[in-house]
Amino acid sequence: MRSNRIRRLVICALFAALAFVATVIPVPVPMLHGYVNIGDSVVLLCAYAAGGLFGALAAGAGCAIADITLSFALYAPATFVIKAAMAFCACLFFKKGGVIFRALGCVIAEIIMVLGYLIFEYFIYGAGCLASVPGNLVQGGANAVIGFCLISVLSKDKNLTKYLSGGSDGKKH
Repeated sequence: MRSNRIRRLVICALFAALAFVATVIPVPVPMLHGYVNIGDSVVLLCAYAAGGLFGALAAGAGCAIADITLSFALYAPATFVIKAAMAFCACLFFKKGGVIFRALGCVIAEIIMVLGYLIFEYFIYGAGCLASVPGNLVQGGANAVIGFCLISVLSKDKNLTKYLSGGSDGKKH
């Protein structure tokens, strides 16, 4: 019992760190005149590997700390809530098992991201919040595909999945 708690804590810390790193490393996108990051693909991995609440906490913490580090502290509380909601919702779909639910979980999580930041930015920028939607859609689409591919690969490795939280793919490990 104690080793399960320790394992879950280590997995959460690992994925929070991975979410942080994946968020702070920019991927240039010339057509957007800016950059995106692959942090959301790790948010999806958090949901798969650490499960609902623990995956949500890991995803939210890692990405919020990245915002603070990148001088976007204003966004950190919203990021924590949005990324945690993404991971928790994705986990609900991942628990159902199967490729369709895995894909649906990834897509819905990214819709939560786009809508979450749209709502948050509305209170800061008003109608100007619409300017961030195209970039968030590109980032969300790319991360949904990357996250889906990574989770699909991980789900096939039975030696690895038995060390993860268990139950996040609908099966007991």
